[in-house]
Amino acid sequence: MKRVIFLVALLELLLGSPPNSISATPSAPRDLEVKVAGNSVTQRWKAPAGGGDPEYLIESCTVARCIAFVDVKRTTETTVIEERLSPGTGYTYRIKAKNADGVSEPSESKTVTTETEHQIGEPTRQTFAGLHFGVGVSYTQTLGRDRIRSASVDPNGIVRIDGEANAIPRVMLESHYFFTPRTQAGQDPTDFCFLFIPAFCMKTRGWGAGPFVALQPGTDQVIQSIAAGLMWGFKYNTEAGDARSWNFGIGATVEPNSKTLADGFSDGQHLPSGQTQVLYKDRTLVGVMALLSFGFF
Repeated sequence: MKRVIFLVALLELLLGSPPNSISATPSAPRDLEVKVAGNSVTQRWKAPAGGGDPEYLIESCTVARCIAFVDVKRTTETTVIEERLSPGTGYTYRIKAKNADGVSEPSESKTVTTETEHQIGEPTRQTFAGLHFGVGVSYTQTLGRDRIRSASVDPNGIVRIDGEANAIPRVMLESHYFFTPRTQAGQDPTDFCFLFIPAFCMKTRGWGAGPFVALQPGTDQVIQSIAAGLMWGFKYNTEAGDARSWNFGIGATVEPNSKTLADGFSDGQHLPSGQTQVLYKDRTLVGVMALLSFGFF
């Protein structure tokens, strides 16, 4: 028996012990960085030491109730963006690497807090506020005297207006200055509340209100119509640097050089004494208007 043990020991000495098996399980991802932009979080990290092309498991938990990490995404990239997270909420992230041989230990954890609704809304509010320009379509209605296209005299010497131009759609250039609301307690910064009544609030991408002026360039005259009034604007998208908006305005118009019947001439009445044809006079007319425009900068 002693000889057998001696021979086995001698063989191990001569041949050496069997090599330890080398684990191919990846090491933990390195240098995790987590950055916040609004209610989005970007995670970047470096591949495990030793290289390879593992799959990455992104794990997360909310700080307020972080009992266990959950797998929120899997990717082969080393950058991930999570969007539309809850505003003003803390999140803790860690990354694991996985290959056919197993899953690595987690990377170091990083904790960030998304911006509050006020923080998200404030850059949008500041960009949207102020002086901007747009182009739109208006509907104008003159008041008082009729603006006419043409008139004639019937066989009985009665003046007849053949064509009126009191209600006209126009393409107008406009400039507006919006004041934007600040966040109120319990109210989203993008809520639009009709007449400022909470029961009539609706969600928008951001809104503002303020004065506007608009004009229609003419052909014979430099300006054919000018208007001013109050305008409401609703932001086109949520990007802080984008001031584009859909706008609605109501106001008053002034229309110089409008064609009207001359003094003494009236529709449905006889020609003034000594006149044989209809005479016209250019006047400045006033009216009301509604304007729908798109603010582009």
